[in-house]
Amino acid sequence: MDPSLFLQYLELSEQLLQLASRDDLIQCLHVLATSVSFYEAKFGPLPHDALVALLKDESPGVEQVELLTHTLKTMVDALGQVIQPHDSSH
Repeated sequence: MDPSLFLQYLELSEQLLQLASRDDLIQCLHVLATSVSFYEAKFGPLPHDALVALLKDESPGVEQVELLTHTLKTMVDALGQVIQPHDSSH
């Protein structure tokens, strides 16, 4: 996987987070929680402690960067599904 892809998703996620309203973020959390619940119901529980540790790791390896890139892609996809264009005419 191209390491620059991580940086591209990171930048895009930061841009989307700036555009998102509080309601958009709440809806995004619902989408992601539903996805996690669906996955866990089908395949079993996720290792939440290990995932939190991964997010705190300051020097991730290649496999961790690939996972973090996929994580950012998932977040970008979820934000893209819920962010509504804000009408500035009201």
